[in-house]
Order: sequence, then C-alpha cells, then structure tokens
Amino acid sequence: MILFIQAFRFSFEPFLFSHYKNEDSKKVYAVIMKYFVILGLLIFLGVMFYMDILKFFIGSAKSGYHEGIKVVPWLLMGNLFLGIFYTQSLWYKLTDQTHFGARFAIVGAVITIMLNVLFIPVYGYMACGYAFFTASLAMTVMSYIVGQKYFPVKYDLKSMGAYFLMAMVLYMIELKVVFNDKILRLSFNTVLLMIFFLFIWINEKADLKGLFYFKKK
Repeated sequence: MILFIQAFRFSFEPFLFSHYKNEDSKKVYAVIMKYFVILGLLIFLGVMFYMDILKFFIGSAKSGYHEGIKVVPWLLMGNLFLGIFYTQSLWYKLTDQTHFGARFAIVGAVITIMLNVLFIPVYGYMACGYAFFTASLAMTVMSYIVGQKYFPVKYDLKSMGAYFLMAMVLYMIELKVVFNDKILRLSFNTVLLMIFFLFIWINEKADLKGLFYFKKK
C-alpha cells in the first residue's frame, strides 16, 4: 500500500501542476481520486484475501510474527486514507495555503499520541493500528471539508462510498465464512475478489471510456 501511494504521488503531483489551468482539470482530479480509491481497495482486498500466502514472507508460524497479522487491516486502511489525504492536498498547494497541511498534520499527531497513551495499556500494539487509522481518517475528513471552501472539487463520493461499502462487505464475508482447507479458502477468496472486479467493471465502463478520451486529447 505504501509503495503504491508513493508511486502515485510521484506521478500525480507533476500532472497536477501541469494541468491545473485547464478548464476541466477539477473533473479530471475527481476521476483520478476515484480510481486511486479503487486501486487502494483492490490492494486492501488482495492482501487480506491472500494473507495465508503473504504471511510466510515474514517468517514461519514459529517465529511469532504471525500473531501481529491482526493489525494489518487497520494499517492498510490507515495508509489508504493517508493516501487520499495526500491526493486531496492539491487544493492547499494550488491555492498557496500550505499552512493547512501543517495544521492537519499536527491534529493527526495529537490524535495518534493521545490514543496510543490511552489505549496501549489496554489493547497493546493493536492500539497503534487503531490510532493510525483514526488519525488518517480525521486528517482526510478535515482536508475535504476545508478544501471544498477554498478549492471545491466535485468528488464522486457516491461511487467511492459504494466501493468502500462493497469492499467491506466482501471482507466481512471472508472473515465469517471459515474453511479448514487452505486451497478451498483461497479459491473462495479469489471468487470474492472477482466479484469486486465485476462490480468495478459494471460501474466504470462509461468513465473509463471518458478517461481514455481525455488522455488522447
């Protein structure tokens, strides 16, 4: 997730500053945000659905590291919202009000420290995941609310909300449906991932054509 976000930032920011004067730039930013969310959710589901394979890259079950896997979904979602926050940062960069970025970061740091101090004694290392997710979500929401005042972009919140909801429903199904056989579980998870791909395809056919048209233009 972190590699995806960093790679996206390196490509998105130059594009941002070279196209912000175009009449339809805000529409393009909204489309880019939607596909960023889609790709981030695909990474989230891909990691969680195939954790039975990925966990062996951090050592064997005897190593004790597998115990910490339960914090992974919180870290993945926290990083996804942090990536959304970075993508939204275009508004205070383009309006030369970068002080807002510092303010949001300070609020995020305060939330992180407070939640860690309060909940680490109760939940242990899981509190770090909870705190990171909460701080990232809070920063994203604050950036969106303030950004709509200074640099309004009509993000497709309905579609992004639908993708988040669909991803969470599929993830909950994966958690509730238990298979003792790993092959059967991975096969079932693959079907769930294909359902998410199908959901994307059904909803994005028209927008994908429009995006390719803009690229040619």
